[in-house]
Amino acid sequence: MSRTSIFAIAMTAICTLQTHQALADSYLDSAWLACQTSSKGFQFRNADYGIANARSRTIRDCTSNAHTNNGQCRYNISCDADFTGSYARCVTRSRGFTFYDGDTDLHTALGRTVSNCEQSAHTNNGECRANVECTGGHSSPPPYTPPPYDPGPPTHYPPAPPYADPNRQVVCSTTSNGRAFNLPGRGADIVIARVIAACRINHYTDKEACVRNAYCQ
Repeated sequence: MSRTSIFAIAMTAICTLQTHQALADSYLDSAWLACQTSSKGFQFRNADYGIANARSRTIRDCTSNAHTNNGQCRYNISCDADFTGSYARCVTRSRGFTFYDGDTDLHTALGRTVSNCEQSAHTNNGECRANVECTGGHSSPPPYTPPPYDPGPPTHYPPAPPYADPNRQVVCSTTSNGRAFNLPGRGADIVIARVIAACRINHYTDKEACVRNAYCQ
């Protein structure tokens, strides 16, 4: 197989993955979603159309309470369809004190967490910065670099779903970390986006594997 053919196959697979991700994100932006958070024993729940609206309303309810901690309100937020992995949660510790915060932007979450720690009169600024840890979130993506030439056959690309008939009854599936997700329905584009969403919302799955292993039949 020529290098041109291999590159074309790789680019097709990448485009397929990006299409599936875009469909899942579109579903997330328009679906009715429920979010919840907690702080100092208080629980807050809210729901709205779109992940941004549901999440911001829930955080606002929590931070408006005089008995809660704003950082914990943002750190503890979770939504029943927040499968994009785009929400950053950061935590740091110093001299026995723990500080939390979160945001859709990784750098914002990290900066607030360290700042909350350093503003305490009982902490050490060096420890606040050294002990900070974050998960999830995003910042400006790096420029795309084409994959290096591989003389072997491409691997780990999901089979293309049957797009020929948008009304065809299909069953879409995906797996991650030993967990399987299956969903029947009409329209492969819609069904595969929903099965990816169901996989990525699970706390025990690998979000990229959910997309990579998705297929319809």
